[in-house]
Amino acid sequence: MKFTLLPLRPWQKLGMDLCTSQGKQYFVVTDYYSRFIELAYLETTTSAFVIKNISRWGIPEDIVSDNGTQSALNLPLKSSGHFREKYQFKHTFSSPHYPQSNGAAKCAVKIAKRILKQGDVFIALMAYRSTPIEATGVTSDG
Repeated sequence: MKFTLLPLRPWQKLGMDLCTSQGKQYFVVTDYYSRFIELAYLETTTSAFVIKNISRWGIPEDIVSDNGTQSALNLPLKSSGHFREKYQFKHTFSSPHYPQSNGAAKCAVKIAKRILKQGDVFIALMAYRSTPIEATGVTSDG
């Protein structure tokens, strides 16, 4: 089993994937360091929507997402090369046929699906974020 090294600080490396819950698609972003999860209803797959949600907490150094053709978030990131160049972050593509290679995002999607099934999504997300993460011993919300 290959382990991913813990980044040195929050929001340095992000994992991204899509999640479907109750017939709606969501954009799921997770921080490799803190395991903080961001959920955004996937209104559109334009570059502007994806960029707005990536940059909400600052520009990361590395983004990991799958390279599957079914991935609606993949196309906007590919078509926004000028954004990547301007802010100088790396976009790593995992194999769509080997989901473990984007394990942090896949784990975040499982958590997001459980959160989205809760009666109050905001309370469920707050409970997740206030639980200490094993890798760091602190909560994902700081």
